[in-house]
Amino acid sequence: MGIGKKGSFLIEKPPPRCKSKQFIMQMARELSINFMILSGEMESYGNSALGSIIINVPNEHFKHVKKYLLDNNVVWQYIDMDEQVS
Repeated sequence: MGIGKKGSFLIEKPPPRCKSKQFIMQMARELSINFMILSGEMESYGNSALGSIIINVPNEHFKHVKKYLLDNNVVWQYIDMDEQVS
């Protein structure tokens, strides 16, 4: 991701140990980053969270957020907002 690009993370499944809202808040605190939540809908089913949430991440924090999501076994994908606009 280069300088000036816009993008967001689509988080499809947070780690099993916490709910999506708690996970986003925890990630923001641990990384000291504020995220803009663009949309989302999560439901609890048994001990699992189902649904998705889209967060907008400042470019300078992209690598940190990506590493955090990978380290916490979160199912996610990156949405390149520049491609969406074209």
